[in-house]
Amino acid sequence: MATTTSIVSPAPTPFDSPGRGADLVIITSDGTILYVVKAFLIYASPFFANLLGDSSPDETYENLPVYRSSEDCSTMCAVMRLCYPATIGSETTAEVSVVDALQKYMMEDAQERLKEVICSSGMMKTEPIKIFAIACRYRWADIARAAAKEILRIPLLEWENSAELHSITGMDYHFLQQYFLECSRASVDALSGFFFQPWSTDPPGLTINAEDRSSLDAALDCSCSSTDIALHYITGGAPFENFCGHQWLCDFILQARARLRDSPGADITSDELMGVAVYAAGKACNESSAQEVGRIVRVINKGLQAVIEKVELKLDF
Repeated sequence: MATTTSIVSPAPTPFDSPGRGADLVIITSDGTILYVVKAFLIYASPFFANLLGDSSPDETYENLPVYRSSEDCSTMCAVMRLCYPATIGSETTAEVSVVDALQKYMMEDAQERLKEVICSSGMMKTEPIKIFAIACRYRWADIARAAAKEILRIPLLEWENSAELHSITGMDYHFLQQYFLECSRASVDALSGFFFQPWSTDPPGLTINAEDRSSLDAALDCSCSSTDIALHYITGGAPFENFCGHQWLCDFILQARARLRDSPGADITSDELMGVAVYAAGKACNESSAQEVGRIVRVINKGLQAVIEKVELKLDF
């Protein structure tokens, strides 16, 4: 028998009014009234397709059928936005409660849409540890790897204590730390091999493609006084290429190496490091313009990214 309920708390747009074609009311666990379009739910969810096939609802509100949800307003609004065809805004965030609800209601397409939101929004950069934990919980391997790469920007001792970490295994966390330390070692080793004393043999070096090699050659071609430190890199498996280096560049590499030891995903083209290099190059080498310094640093950074890409993140699933 149809009954009537009373409104408890207002809902956010676009679920706050029946004027947008709403033909179903959802009452959340915290008493919020959501006006929704039934067709979107039927299309997105076999659960709702079966539930709403009943033409005799047990409860109504303003002559609309009612579904009482065990999820709160924030969770159900996120679920609804993932089902609606409109553009998803910043209101939709990655939460365990949201994914649990999507799985409960069998909304597979909406889960895929949430993954796209995670990858395209700022969540991956601002909350990478949280995203990693959620990805491990639901076995989203691609998102776990993308989040782990973002975590490389954060020093190990500064990792946040995200509540979502409670839901992953100790092995998941161990593999993340192992990945971080291996990336740190690989990037530091690569930069350590980029400059060496003349008596060194077979250092590791950076692999640089032919186009970037030409750019680096031009930037390093300078007639000013150079140090007795040589620079080298590898081009597609070819023998080591050696050049006389500038002291400012060697100093920059030392600073970058220290930064990468703590944060292997750090951007060595940042204004802080680049500014010091440009200033030092201007004092020591008149032919080294800011543009040339930037070119050298960008080539080195690109080589480092290739080094990081070769490190594998193990996953416990």
